[in-house]
Amino acid sequence: MILRMLLPEAVLVLGALVVLGVGVAQPAARGRATLVALASILLAAAAMAAFAIDASLPGDMLVSGPLERLFKLFLLFLGGCTIAMARDSLPV
Repeated sequence: MILRMLLPEAVLVLGALVVLGVGVAQPAARGRATLVALASILLAAAAMAAFAIDASLPGDMLVSGPLERLFKLFLLFLGGCTIAMARDSLPV
């Protein structure tokens, strides 16, 4: 259950590591890194929609519910907008 609750965050972390790897391996390939970042945001949103559960861990250490998913989707949208806007302002 905990893996299903944390799948969107895991997708984002793996996507960030891939973006970092692309940026280190090929500094001139910023367009490719931007596409990978946007793809990881879309995959995280898809994982959140596909594996949505309402649950909480003992002691309410981690709570998953509809309001939490709404905020996550809003923050993913803002992250995608930030990546899209920053793409044009990066120096070549």
